[in-house]
Amino acid sequence: MSRKSLWLLTSLILAGTFLRLFRFDQTFLLESDQAMAFLLANRIINFGHILLVGPNTSFYGVNLLPPVYYYIITLIYFFWRNEIGVTLIFTLIGIASIPLIYLLAKEMAFSTKTALVAAFFYTFSFTLIKYSRNIWEPHLVPFFVILSYLFAFRAARFKKFKLFILSSIFFLISLMYVSSFLILPAYLVMVFWLLKKDRINLRSNVFKFSFIFTFLLFLIYLSNLIFEINNKWPSIKYITEFPVTKTSQYSTNLWNQFSAFIYSLFPWPNYLFLTILFSSLILSLVNIIQNNRKIIILILPVIFAMLLIGFYAKDAYPHRFAAIYPLFILILSSASVNLINSRSRLIFRFLYNFSAVGVLVIFFSSNLKIYNRLIQRQGSKTIKATGEIAKFILNETGNDSFSLYVSTPFNQTNYNNVPYIYLMEKYSRKPLYPLHTYGNWVDSQININTKWLFYICENLHDIQKANCLNSIKLNENLSVISTFSFSLNKNIYKFKGSKLNYD
Repeated sequence: MSRKSLWLLTSLILAGTFLRLFRFDQTFLLESDQAMAFLLANRIINFGHILLVGPNTSFYGVNLLPPVYYYIITLIYFFWRNEIGVTLIFTLIGIASIPLIYLLAKEMAFSTKTALVAAFFYTFSFTLIKYSRNIWEPHLVPFFVILSYLFAFRAARFKKFKLFILSSIFFLISLMYVSSFLILPAYLVMVFWLLKKDRINLRSNVFKFSFIFTFLLFLIYLSNLIFEINNKWPSIKYITEFPVTKTSQYSTNLWNQFSAFIYSLFPWPNYLFLTILFSSLILSLVNIIQNNRKIIILILPVIFAMLLIGFYAKDAYPHRFAAIYPLFILILSSASVNLINSRSRLIFRFLYNFSAVGVLVIFFSSNLKIYNRLIQRQGSKTIKATGEIAKFILNETGNDSFSLYVSTPFNQTNYNNVPYIYLMEKYSRKPLYPLHTYGNWVDSQININTKWLFYICENLHDIQKANCLNSIKLNENLSVISTFSFSLNKNIYKFKGSKLNYD
């Protein structure tokens, strides 16, 4: 690496560090997904909770995910009993990913300029910055995908089979979220293609890798298998309910999914301009493939993932593409640099350079604009208010049984009761709330057979508050004992439950 390249990469790492740490307390979240990870880590460490299945994002009750993510959080939480401290590990991983994607680009024989552009995209991507500011299983996936590809190419270059095994371990860890399943076939094809270079030991290495990969996959899913066997295969009955897109709507859904993904990288409203720019980039890929066929290893998983996600008939969310962010960034970087280096006629060279520079400028400006909105959040105030309510409910209940229901303008399913329950268990140092049968989420049903019921109506205006309270009264036929108001527009309604015998 030249001194200039080292200086540029160092500058990007410093910029990435600043963007990921600036006003960190304002963007730190303790919402349901984060709080559930901390709650389970607390229970595993302090109360011997045994978790066999993964996060509750598994499709329709199908145990698609192993509990790897929760045990990673537990391991960090064991050494650092602080929510912000655990989250800072994610920040360090996000920062480390900047030089790692540079190294991956160089390992794949891309130019130094391409590697630096990839690091540039990773540094200033609002989505990847956000991934570095809070814990959640999709946020770790890009890091482990980069490591898996990096060690696979290094294994091929140095002809060290052990590095292929290390690559497979990192990829299997990335299966903590469903997005990595989208590129699993393409990853295996890549490894077999790289193994093919060692023609002397080809058959032996392919057999050994296949056996070891299958064995490691079995180990990761062993706990899921134990749970399924002990509970009479509950996942099977949900498989038929998987939300598949109708054939007539496939193209529309595919476009919606792709648009959500592109917008997460380029939050730019002018789709016509973006279409022109990306058309130029796609054309440049033809030339790249002729000069460096390794780019196909990146293009195939992206195309396969896009086509596969089109079958999923639910709302489009960009985090479902977490596994392909680093791969797409490498493709985009290579295409952009290829346009800049084009030796076509003067008029075409100008258009190509304009397209490449346009992509970089639009990416930079649009992502910083969204970033500016991110750092305006009031995360610390929200967590403080949640903590005050958790302590208040603890004081109100004492050692009595209780049930908690939380309603917000966007969610009336009691999904948001988790942060309060986690903090109550943390403060009281004992488990207070039942988990559902899978053991990976708190029971979301209100239980009137307790001594006290607490309903929290969050961020609602006056009419919504009245509707929230009326729905409680109608559904449960209860009478309000007392009402309490807290900061950030949070109201608590206390009811007496129907439990007759109190401990």
